[in-house]
Amino acid sequence: MKEFRILKLLDSFQMVFEKFGIDYPIMRRILQVKLTLDGRRIPTAMLDSSKGKEKDSSFLRTYGYTLFLKLF
Repeated sequence: MKEFRILKLLDSFQMVFEKFGIDYPIMRRILQVKLTLDGRRIPTAMLDSSKGKEKDSSFLRTYGYTLFLKLF
């Protein structure tokens, strides 16, 4: 599996996690799998049916939809 920079950063805080009673090797493996899967997924909100549209419009549309839901 791919090594992510964030995992290398978390390795430096391994002792802190273990003091809180967290099984660090298992947590690290779970995070590595989740990051790998997130990298493979393309958000459906960012997909445009036509290639001429800008990605900014889909971002604004997603942001507007999220804001609308949070208001309620």
